[in-house]
Amino acid sequence: MKTLDLHKVRHADVKRKVTRFIEANWDTGTTIKIITGHSPQMKALVKSVLGEYELEYEIGGLFGMNPGIMTAELP
Repeated sequence: MKTLDLHKVRHADVKRKVTRFIEANWDTGTTIKIITGHSPQMKALVKSVLGEYELEYEIGGLFGMNPGIMTAELP
């Protein structure tokens, strides 16, 4: 599983960072984990990028225990 931690990343930089992360791992068939923290705005920004790639995602990580984590399966 590849992980991107967005703690201390400015909202203005989120789209670029998430896009690069997804594209760097595209066609690997891996699960990605994006640590958003609890910021509703950060989560919305990440959801937007995942939507652009038509990726289904889960919030909460393993067993839905941590709402500050989003996971998605890459092709």
